Amino acid sequence: MIALEEVRKTYLLGKTKVEALKGVTFQINKGEMVCLMGPSGSGKSTLLNLAGCLDRPDSGKIWIDGEEVSLYSLKKLAGIRSSKIGFIFQAFNLIPVINVYENIEFPLMIKKEKISEKEKKTRIDNLIQAVGLEKFAKHRPDELSGGQRQRVAIARALVSSPEIVFADEPTANLDSETGKTILELLASLNQNKKTTFVFATHDPSITRYATSLFQMKDGILSKKEI
Repeated sequence: MIALEEVRKTYLLGKTKVEALKGVTFQINKGEMVCLMGPSGSGKSTLLNLAGCLDRPDSGKIWIDGEEVSLYSLKKLAGIRSSKIGFIFQAFNLIPVINVYENIEFPLMIKKEKISEKEKKTRIDNLIQAVGLEKFAKHRPDELSGGQRQRVAIARALVSSPEIVFADEPTANLDSETGKTILELLASLNQNKKTTFVFATHDPSITRYATSLFQMKDGILSKKEI
């Protein structure tokens, strides 16, 4: 489904070059629950950004469904994201001037595939209920706690029924009970709809749901036994 071959990415931090990825080769198959473990700064988020078409590598190749996307324009990458990919960002990335319902609805408004208003409302209402935000549908992000905003971000990532979801620290702002509920929701989508999930996390509880486990350290990826 997604494959990376000898992918490298370097950033400038002031005048210092930081090698975020050092020749990473990585494959994600349809229906997997992949967990990337590693400390902050190890390259996990960079790997998610490249595999999820948010950025392009300095060198190496990336394929999605057999299509090489490494050299695609940012506009063409945006089209792939819209049609295939969902994101759960650690920083939430919610739109501050619209409410919970509208934030969740937003991916459906920009998606090329049109759905009926009835189907749209059903999807959004079901997800709001699934993440436990029924009483907060009309609240704006600044009226919510960090954990509530994280739940909005999770619902937004799922509303367009993406084939693959990239999740950067999805349980970081959640209490243990809510985190468990959310992970069980994602695991259910994985089992019933074959949605593929890739988690970048410090949270060892996520590894219980993983079908593949990888360790990131200093921009180098290695596979671990579960």
